[in-house]
Amino acid sequence: FNLPNIGVNTLVLDPMFGLAQGFDLREAIGSEEEDDAVGVTRRALSLMQRHSERWFLYIDVDDPQAPYEPPRELLGELQAPPGAPGKLEPTPEELRYVRRLYRGELQVVDRAVDELLTTLREVGRLDDAIVVVMGIHGEEFFEHGSAGHGRNLHEESIRVPLLIRAPTLLAPGKVSSPVDLLDLAPTLADLVGAPAPAGWQGESLIPVIDDPQPPPRLVLAYLGDGSRAAIVGDHKLLLGAGLDEQLYDLRADPGELHDLRAEGGVALRMLRTALRWQAGHEDQWKRARWGTGANLRPAFAMDQGM
Repeated sequence: FNLPNIGVNTLVLDPMFGLAQGFDLREAIGSEEEDDAVGVTRRALSLMQRHSERWFLYIDVDDPQAPYEPPRELLGELQAPPGAPGKLEPTPEELRYVRRLYRGELQVVDRAVDELLTTLREVGRLDDAIVVVMGIHGEEFFEHGSAGHGRNLHEESIRVPLLIRAPTLLAPGKVSSPVDLLDLAPTLADLVGAPAPAGWQGESLIPVIDDPQPPPRLVLAYLGDGSRAAIVGDHKLLLGAGLDEQLYDLRADPGELHDLRAEGGVALRMLRTALRWQAGHEDQWKRARWGTGANLRPAFAMDQGM
């Protein structure tokens, strides 16, 4: 498949990061231009409309990141609490204020998504398109003692939206099984009928989407200090850099407030075992061939000489 690749964003596709590889047309919008999500999307759509053939369009926006500065008209009568922001330990009132600013930035992204879908519909391309909306991280608001993102592996930081609209290829539905973004590229390749490169570690999510009761899957997240999160079904194991463990039932305790590790049980043993299988072959792991640590495929045993 030879598609014109168009990338528009404010920062991520800068060549210094190495992520501009493979794009035929790349445009980074500077701070002196209309660089909110709506402005970036409009610019991307103007570039897209030059191409009548197939194309891959990537739009990256960073509005829902600090500092949160949504348009004033989205905030109504919201007023900053006295002294906010800037404290190391904000008051509940200050947290509500900052959260509202964050939601205002999400509203800007919502407007941008609406503009994208409306334009595709108007030019008759919407139902032929595969549209993906995804987040790459959440935001922390002192739920577990930190702010921003990338400070911990709790749900407020690692659980993100992933929406795929492909009406000619996928039936409407919702996947409740944990998945991660490592599987997005193989899924898109599967949808357009392109082979996934051998070096990719993820696997297509189409079998998970099509199966009302898919087999258990191990999903992992990492921090640079060696901390890990392992999720299978509703249970989550946090393994800190100092090898301390925390176990949570995400269905009963979505805020991760009650550590169940001391109770042990089947969930803890399952997560430890799944993580142990996968951690021992981390760099070579290929989900498409081996499955995950929670649902090993026969090829894993064959390749390990078992």
